Amino acid sequence: MTSPTTGMPNEEEQDKMTVSLAKGEAVALPTEADLGSPTDIWVGLGWDPADPEVLAADLDLEAFVVGADGHVLSSQHFIYYNPDHASDPAGAVVYTCDDRDGSRTDGGDDEGILIRAALLPEDAERVVLSVSIFDGMKRGQDFSQVRNPHVRLLNRDKDEVFAEFFLDEDMPASTCAILGEFVRDKSGWWQFRALGEPTEGGLAGLVESFGLRVID
Repeated sequence: MTSPTTGMPNEEEQDKMTVSLAKGEAVALPTEADLGSPTDIWVGLGWDPADPEVLAADLDLEAFVVGADGHVLSSQHFIYYNPDHASDPAGAVVYTCDDRDGSRTDGGDDEGILIRAALLPEDAERVVLSVSIFDGMKRGQDFSQVRNPHVRLLNRDKDEVFAEFFLDEDMPASTCAILGEFVRDKSGWWQFRALGEPTEGGLAGLVESFGLRVID
């Protein structure tokens, strides 16, 4: 069963067969039993500090609900740890947990976002997931101070981890990366594509690329 306190998959669930994705590979979302619609997906982000003696990097998980123009549908479709932005208006993308130093688990999941693809609006073409280091530029931190960064996708209907993606640990000195994206295929069905692409300009640069203005 899923942990009642964190919503995270337990060890038994994590040991079940999963698809290990490489960059660029995609996996279709499972079907909810008897309904023919995509099941709810819990996205877990995990990492461990590279050096326990050094101030641990605080990784954050973000989501952007993007339309055909490449921009978010509205400012409320940028979802992250801020309580005012913890869900989109439809409740299709919900921020669920925040671990500030990766110490909650050893090799497990420390952050989470719930994806309810069946509730996404028709004009949503993608849900882009990113990971950033909180105040990374100010603290002089980058992904070299993180080990074992990974994403797991949990089928909430069956409480099973069905796919995982391990990021490169030798990413360049970056503080933000696109993990992957949920996209509609030609038939209209949703799938997840693994990317693992570092971005320039940190999270602020990524936010601006999706049509939002960053206010210091």
